[in-house]
Amino acid sequence: MPQGINHACRAVNCGQYRQAAGAVADAVITFFELANEALHSHIVAMQDTKRSSESVLERKERLEISISEALEREAVRHAAAVKNMHRLRALRLERDQKAERK
Repeated sequence: MPQGINHACRAVNCGQYRQAAGAVADAVITFFELANEALHSHIVAMQDTKRSSESVLERKERLEISISEALEREAVRHAAAVKNMHRLRALRLERDQKAERK
């Protein structure tokens, strides 16, 4: 084949190749778009389920944290009340002892 004809054949084949590659790419894109549309509702439902289960877990964790903090605060209040009770008892005993001496 003469050089010019060979080059022309390559150009045609190259153009056909590009055209075929473009058609395949379009078909693949169309396939994924259809698959995405078909699965979209399922994907959204799964994401909602995941979010709701995470939110339930987060709520449980927050509740446990708030309960443990409340228990800690109550323990501190109880310790302060007991300390105050012992202080008042000691003051009362001291007062009674002073009254007995007089």
